[in-house]
Amino acid sequence: MITSQSSFNNLTAILFVMNDICNDVEDEFNTWYETQHVPERLAIDGFLSASRWHTSSRSQAYMATYRCSGTDTLEQPAYLERLENPTEWTRRMMPQFKNMVRSVCHETWAEGTDQGTHAIAIRCAPHSGKKDLAREFLITAMAERIRTHKTIVRVALWEAAEGSVSQASPEETLRGERDTRVTWVVFIQTDALTNPSVQLNMSTWLDSPEFESLFRLEGCADYQRLSQHTAQSKL
Repeated sequence: MITSQSSFNNLTAILFVMNDICNDVEDEFNTWYETQHVPERLAIDGFLSASRWHTSSRSQAYMATYRCSGTDTLEQPAYLERLENPTEWTRRMMPQFKNMVRSVCHETWAEGTDQGTHAIAIRCAPHSGKKDLAREFLITAMAERIRTHKTIVRVALWEAAEGSVSQASPEETLRGERDTRVTWVVFIQTDALTNPSVQLNMSTWLDSPEFESLFRLEGCADYQRLSQHTAQSKL
């Protein structure tokens, strides 16, 4: 069982992003994201894949999840240079972001394959002194769910990383608002479910005395995958 950040060496890292966008630039935002921003990130060594997600039912309508070989990917000079020297298009788009959530996380546990059409993003924080019990509870509960619900194709636990990657990025200054950070994210991917948190009756689990004794719930929302991109092999 993982018990400290020092145990997270060599784990896959997730760059987790949620945001709203000003309505009058939403089409341009999607074009910029798909044609410039994602290809630019995936060209950097250590970025493995990127997925974009959307919901029409709540704030933070857009979500992006970037899979990286480790948190060192997000500390290397090539990535920092992109953050410090954004393109003119990026400079124009950043102030249009609203309600921004951005965190670098360790993927401390996962089971299944990254092929879901929809996802449930549960943001939570373990109560003080209960981190190990909370992690064990989540892993046991999620492993049981993926084995008993055939429409769940992947579940993962993402825990916010510490150190330099937890600090504000230069893009945060361009956006003009402080980003919100996550503590933990439980990320559940589903197939053939269009309203997965309702169809899987997640509220019963999230409102249970056992969950509430271990966690503070910070948010839960359903998203549909917009696109999925994989980095090209670098010779």
